Amino acid sequence: MGFSESINGFLRLCNLGDCPYRITVLGSGGVYVEGVLKICDVKPDLIILILKGGKVIFSGKNLSLSSYVEKDLSISGKVEKIEWRE
Repeated sequence: MGFSESINGFLRLCNLGDCPYRITVLGSGGVYVEGVLKICDVKPDLIILILKGGKVIFSGKNLSLSSYVEKDLSISGKVEKIEWRE
């Protein structure tokens, strides 16, 4: 059993390989998002993305898209809140 499988089992999470998206928070200074279907809004205090199954809203200060390749992107700036809506 690999490391991620052990963590998934311990935390009772889905198999990360089967998830249609992944959000990795890098402290308060950035976020990496995999599986983006659509970018809805980009403002310095708000970024809204559509992922499979819902919408994710990032709030903060000085937010910007620092990279976007296919369905993966990174957000830089001070991320203060992450909200999920179905």
